[in-house]
Amino acid sequence: MTTLKERRKERLAALATRLKELLGSPSDSSLARSIGISLHVVHRMNTLRSSSLSEENTKQLCSFLGIDLNEFEQFLEGQINLAAITRNVKQVRISNLEESARALQVLKNEILPKLAFPDCLEALRDLQIRFWSLADDYVFVKRSLNSELTGLTDKVTTITELLQGQDLDAIAERVNFERNRLVEISLGEEPACEELTLLSASLGIPIKDLESLRERQFGQKNHKASFTGDNK
Repeated sequence: MTTLKERRKERLAALATRLKELLGSPSDSSLARSIGISLHVVHRMNTLRSSSLSEENTKQLCSFLGIDLNEFEQFLEGQINLAAITRNVKQVRISNLEESARALQVLKNEILPKLAFPDCLEALRDLQIRFWSLADDYVFVKRSLNSELTGLTDKVTTITELLQGQDLDAIAERVNFERNRLVEISLGEEPACEELTLLSASLGIPIKDLESLRERQFGQKNHKASFTGDNK
């Protein structure tokens, strides 16, 4: 029979493995950088040599996970599962992605035009580094969203069902979709072809799958190319 200490070690190792999957970070070093703890700590978690973390590392990990210390201890004690304490990780990545995108816009539109040539070159190098970091984050977020939502199209029969329970604000913001119109679609309005394209881009779901859901809900017919506000 395994002891409580051994089970805590197993749960910490499982947490490290799951975070690597969610963040697309296969190495201990990249996971340590993402969380903000030392490589030594992550390595001990992976190799079943830690049944607990220092107070400082625990606080840092909880901050990254978006949970409180009590929840983390409940996880180690087996009272709540892995999914419960990693529920905020994708939101953390998306938030970081959006903040990075805004920072790039400020750098390009407000800072670069005011710099002298030598300073401009230095800023451009920084812009290049930020861009590739942003692109890297985008791939991980897209992969995560896509794996979660693509299977969902097999479980629902309509566009309305697909959007139920989704974060409409986030869906709209990613592709500049008018939120009020998205709410109408979630309540049963038929999406136009252009709107279906936006949904496909935001959700990471193939457009052919969304077209199939639309046909199940609204039938096979000539669908409107775009929504103009007086199409009802």
